[in-house]
Amino acid sequence: MEEKQSDRCDFGMSLLKVRDFLQWLVEGSVLAIVVADMRGEIILMSDSAEKIFGDRSKIDVGKSIAEYLYTTGGAKKIMKMLRSPDYGGIGKLNPIRTTAIHTSGKKIPVEMSGSIIYDEDGNEIATMGVYQDLSEKVNFEEKMDTIRQKLEKSEQLASIGKLVAGVAHEMNNPLTGINMFAHLALDDIPEDNPAVEKIDIVLAQAERCRKIISDLLDFSMKGTGVIGEMDFNETIDSVLSILKHHAKFKDIEIKKDLDPDLYRIEGNHDQLQQMLINLMLNRAETMNYSGSMTLKTRNSDPWIKIDVEDNGQCIAPENIVKIFDPFFSTEGKTAKSDLGLYVSHGIVTAHKGTIEIKSEPDKGTCFTILLPLKQDELQCPI
Repeated sequence: MEEKQSDRCDFGMSLLKVRDFLQWLVEGSVLAIVVADMRGEIILMSDSAEKIFGDRSKIDVGKSIAEYLYTTGGAKKIMKMLRSPDYGGIGKLNPIRTTAIHTSGKKIPVEMSGSIIYDEDGNEIATMGVYQDLSEKVNFEEKMDTIRQKLEKSEQLASIGKLVAGVAHEMNNPLTGINMFAHLALDDIPEDNPAVEKIDIVLAQAERCRKIISDLLDFSMKGTGVIGEMDFNETIDSVLSILKHHAKFKDIEIKKDLDPDLYRIEGNHDQLQQMLINLMLNRAETMNYSGSMTLKTRNSDPWIKIDVEDNGQCIAPENIVKIFDPFFSTEGKTAKSDLGLYVSHGIVTAHKGTIEIKSEPDKGTCFTILLPLKQDELQCPI
């Protein structure tokens, strides 16, 4: 019994000696250092640790390092690494990235190195961790990653623009042949021949393809074509007159809620019409060609606001940021994109506008298009 009491006294004296040395070391350090005993209670903290962990009164001496400094299970994980030979040797921990907890509850990314402190007999008596706040570094890395992704996307879009231009030019050749031979066929048959009507349809559709190709070429060259003053309500009416007989809209109820005093804008009527057609055709497909779709227009100085709402299946949040990417698609019908949406987004961007998407389960999806007003339509502040 006396021997055990003596052992405890010796152990206590060893800890006190180590503590005195560590206190001198820690207090003179500019590093964020935390020393804890083997029960996980904090023995010492440097002043610099407060910058990472917050109010020292909440985490000072005697508080549990596991409870106050680490996420759940973090302290046990670090002790396991310290006792392993794989992370710098037994009793040592080479720098690792981990997460610390600020007294406000905020998670702080840190780089930590550590060691186990032993007495003269090799017994574990304390642990020491040295921390560096990585918040600024992580923020910088995230910003650089965002810039890198944007650069990669810009390069991809530039490549796709060249591809679109090449395909469009190649398609012009067979279309020219179709147009020429269709006219030759008309010259060779009587006007009362039933085939005349069918050939006229071929010519009309070939002209429509030619116009789409022209739009693609304009878009690939970042142009907006002929710009003029226009009323977007009239654009909507012209689009509905085109789509009302389309097979995909046979079982879709289309509603209008148009502001009769909608301000006029400057834009290319044909391109903005094609933009809206592409968008509505895409939404019709995701609706399985049934349900209801509502077109709304409003003034929202310095913009006009166009909402295209439908009661179809919603778009998953992770897909909303990708839906305007060319050739993006997902399994099923919850989200789908194609070159049409990519071109539509490009047309709106070329007109210095934006497209936003809001999609909620059981409520449907709303595409909101903002287009800038004509300069003389801008309202002066009172």
